[in-house]
Amino acid sequence: MITPEIKNQVNEIFKRINSRLEHPYAAATYVDVPDLKEIDKITRENCEDTVNDLNFLFEVDLYLADRYTSLGRFSISANYNFDALKVADLLSNTHHHVKAIKGDMAELFSNLLRDRNFYVDDDCKDCLGLAKHTGLYTDEELEHIYNRRMQKRRNIKTDPVEMSPEYLAVIDEVEKKIAENSKFKMGFCFETWELKEIYLGEKGIKWSSPASLNPRVMFD
Repeated sequence: MITPEIKNQVNEIFKRINSRLEHPYAAATYVDVPDLKEIDKITRENCEDTVNDLNFLFEVDLYLADRYTSLGRFSISANYNFDALKVADLLSNTHHHVKAIKGDMAELFSNLLRDRNFYVDDDCKDCLGLAKHTGLYTDEELEHIYNRRMQKRRNIKTDPVEMSPEYLAVIDEVEKKIAENSKFKMGFCFETWELKEIYLGEKGIKWSSPASLNPRVMFD
């Protein structure tokens, strides 16, 4: 059960993460990943099939999806957004009086479609079917969100290796090494990508930068 003590424990981790942000809209970094994993672990170990617990899990899933999106790990954010959609389905179909989640549903569904299509084309019919099953929006409203998002899946290509377990197992270490060895501390994409390609190569992972995958696109 998600007790007040559990909520306080999770909130303390939230505060720790927020204390590292340079501004309220700052992206997450590799430093935040252990805390994000701890939030996930605590919540799932204690969550039960009750309205209060599921509402808390829903909010945690949305938070984790947002943080991993800002970190550029879209395969992970896709999983959290899909989990949030499953929780929304449980809340709407098991507890019909719970409608507070409806306000988040449209953005959640759109973000899920974006994340699932970030690396490869995915028709996301399972997402559409589950969203319809919640009954929180009409089929026509969801079809509109679906069609609008699917018409603009990706503007640039990104290496699908970023979805692989091998990549995800080492990327925190690689990003830490980049931060320690980068000459441009304010960030410079070409240097970052060059170092990332080198350090991933040392791990036996061949990774291609957005610049090499999109030769006609100008990056700065």
